Amino acid sequence: MHAELEHLLALQEAEQEILRLRRLLESLPREKAEREARLEEARKELDAKVQAVKDASMEVDRLELELKTKEGEIEKLEVRLNSTKSNAEYTAIQNQIKAFKEQNLEIEDRVLELYDRVEEIKREAAGEEEVFKAKEATFREFLKSLEEEEVRIRKEMEELAAKAEGIKKATDPEALQRYESLMKYFALHGGVVVSPVVGGVCKACGSRILPNDEVKLLRAEEIVQCKACSRILYLPEKSRAQG
Repeated sequence: MHAELEHLLALQEAEQEILRLRRLLESLPREKAEREARLEEARKELDAKVQAVKDASMEVDRLELELKTKEGEIEKLEVRLNSTKSNAEYTAIQNQIKAFKEQNLEIEDRVLELYDRVEEIKREAAGEEEVFKAKEATFREFLKSLEEEEVRIRKEMEELAAKAEGIKKATDPEALQRYESLMKYFALHGGVVVSPVVGGVCKACGSRILPNDEVKLLRAEEIVQCKACSRILYLPEKSRAQG
């Protein structure tokens, strides 16, 4: 392989790895936001369950107060009943007392239902709270690992950037300029500037190379570019041995 090709291939590998790490780094905030959103959703569900317990308990308190109020009214009516002289009034008071007692029975039934419901919701809330705490602990662990991963990626990117700069300094300026000119375009198309030739075909674009260019690649005396896509070509060692 042409000496400069080895430099360019190593440079491409370093830059592609930097690109991969940069994309990975950019994905970390998105992953964090997604996990935060899921945790927040779980928090809202738990809060809703806790609020349901409060609402049901407040309704029980309201009904019990209403029950006591009606019992007080019944006591007053019973006092009036014992002192009334009119049959019509006596009957009317009895009807009022009966109506209040019927209402109280309905309230008592409702209170009993709510007692059962409150206990049920409390059990559900307790279970969801345990699940939420586990999710919260998992999220904290994730944040810790995320920070460590970000540090690791940035360090690796810095090392690769330094390696790439070292390769550039060791590369022939003309060959490097050719590589960088091509990279300005191919950076948006996979970042492959140096492409292997496999079976007489440029692997990057799929075009067959000219026989004359294949001979040049075998001689490894100059840099050869694909006539179809302009990428810099090289023969893998296995293909060179077969050639």
